[in-house]
Amino acid sequence: MLLDWFRNLKLKNKIALTCMTLIALSLLISAVFLYSYVAVEIRQNAYVSSADLLTQVSNFLDEKLKGIIRRVYGLELNQDFNETLSTFLFNEEKYRYALALSNFSNSFSEIRSTETFTSSVFMNTPKGEFFDFSKIKNPDFNFKISRLYQELYFRPGQTVYWGLSQKDEIYRDAKQVVPLVFQFTIDGYNSDLYIVVNLDKQAISEYLGKIYSGAGNWILILDSRGHEVVTTHDQTTRLFLKDNTAIRQIAHGVQGRIMRRYKGVNYSISYQRMTVAPWKIVNIKSERVLLHKLNELGIFVLILTGACMMATLVLAVILSNTITHPLVLLEETIQRVTQRDLNVKFEYSYHDEVGRLGNSFNFMVEEIRQLIDKLHQSIIGLQEEKEKVKIEQQLKRQAELKALQAQINPHFLYNTLDSIHWMADQIQAKDISRMTMALGTLFRTGLNKGQDIITIKNELENVTSYLTIQKMRYGEQFSYAIDIDREIQDLLTIKLILQPLVENAIYHGIKEKSGSGSIIITGGMADNGRDIRLTVRDNGAGIHPVALNLINRRLDEEIPGEKPQTEGKGYGIYNVNERIKLYFGPDYGLHFKSEWGQGTEAGILIPAVAQGENAKNVQNLGSG
Repeated sequence: MLLDWFRNLKLKNKIALTCMTLIALSLLISAVFLYSYVAVEIRQNAYVSSADLLTQVSNFLDEKLKGIIRRVYGLELNQDFNETLSTFLFNEEKYRYALALSNFSNSFSEIRSTETFTSSVFMNTPKGEFFDFSKIKNPDFNFKISRLYQELYFRPGQTVYWGLSQKDEIYRDAKQVVPLVFQFTIDGYNSDLYIVVNLDKQAISEYLGKIYSGAGNWILILDSRGHEVVTTHDQTTRLFLKDNTAIRQIAHGVQGRIMRRYKGVNYSISYQRMTVAPWKIVNIKSERVLLHKLNELGIFVLILTGACMMATLVLAVILSNTITHPLVLLEETIQRVTQRDLNVKFEYSYHDEVGRLGNSFNFMVEEIRQLIDKLHQSIIGLQEEKEKVKIEQQLKRQAELKALQAQINPHFLYNTLDSIHWMADQIQAKDISRMTMALGTLFRTGLNKGQDIITIKNELENVTSYLTIQKMRYGEQFSYAIDIDREIQDLLTIKLILQPLVENAIYHGIKEKSGSGSIIITGGMADNGRDIRLTVRDNGAGIHPVALNLINRRLDEEIPGEKPQTEGKGYGIYNVNERIKLYFGPDYGLHFKSEWGQGTEAGILIPAVAQGENAKNVQNLGSG
């Protein structure tokens, strides 16, 4: 449909549209390739940048955590700390707890103030708890029944335990912290002691926020089990934390990137394992935000492309008008010729391709005008001659058919056959009587009161009478069967089309073979539902392939109204074929199929014509 529309456009519009299309496709393809290339580069650069930044953040956090761990281990190894703690643990004087608490509180306060990510420090011993005086302790806190201790209970043997993110149970400010628990012992003392350093989750989150700032960029920390350590609670991170597949992949990996899609948006997720803590730093980037500037560039390119296309359209229209203007003039001149005006002339002053074409056109028009004048009278004479020949051929053929039908006097034949039949009955000659009756029926049907059109049922009676006579003549030399559909027996046909085929089957098929043969006559509607197909099939000697090809070719080439091309042998089939074509047209007639030595099938194709209005044209032709 689109191609037809393009073909129907004027030439100047085709030129303009073609230029526009080529330029638009070039710009579009270039823009797509440029966009794809830049998008890939942006993604790759963003991944490399994210990986580098994750490494820097990991190294920074590792150094900070190493500093905290060194301070705690330094505290445990400090001689004054150990002496104070041992004195307290191995003596029962109550005042020693106050001295130790004051000493340890200063140490804890110093750690908290000097280490950026430390929220609080706490130490638990079997004889008492030590904490930072600068923070208000929760009076109801009991380390042995705390959530943190329950976690330690199920992970025995760990000297350093990294806890889950939680609210600070020890101090009243209840800040969000990540506990870091150190388990140690004092020489000579059988029970374990614990130092709890609560990492300030808010401080870590603020640091990460400064590093990873901007829309479409999220940073969080997961532990080795995929639980959140530090995260921002917004929609994107919530969707990520529900993505168990991504969480498992990150938990088992060391460093890498995965692509995920949440609610129609693609995200690039990079991760890096830390060295000191069993944590993974995860960076989530939205590709929609990442490619936002590129999309703005794409819109600018589209606008620029549209402007270029508009300018190209104007230029293409101007150029196409300049190129096609002389062709339009030539077209208008040709249109006048199509309206029978041969007195036109194409005027063009240039000698380019259009000018040469116009000169050729002027010469052609002049030649046509002269030829038309010369041929006009010849055409009239040929038409008159053609009509005379056509009428003569039709009259000649109809006269031949009438002469053939008039060779037998119907009344004389009927009376003679009735007399023979009566005499045969008198002398009890039943075979003679049957043959006489069959011959009478054959003549009566064949003559049909001078009419050429009969029903298929009457044609069957005619061929049955003929077969009866031949059967009495040849006895057991052949058998026959007739199977004609009832639905076609009241339809019309021309007479004497089956009998010549049966006669041909007997004399050229059955008699030429040894032993007895069979003849089968069938008929019914053709596959198209509009025509009738009748067949006469025998199992006689068959037709040689060369002769079969010649017969069918002559049947196809035979022209109604002309004399049959074969005299003598086979005259009957050509007569039948010619009469069918004469009455019903060139699409109908005979066709033979045969296998040499196996038998022959003669097929008749005629239109299905019912009695009444549908048969008027055939009846008029038959009586004309």
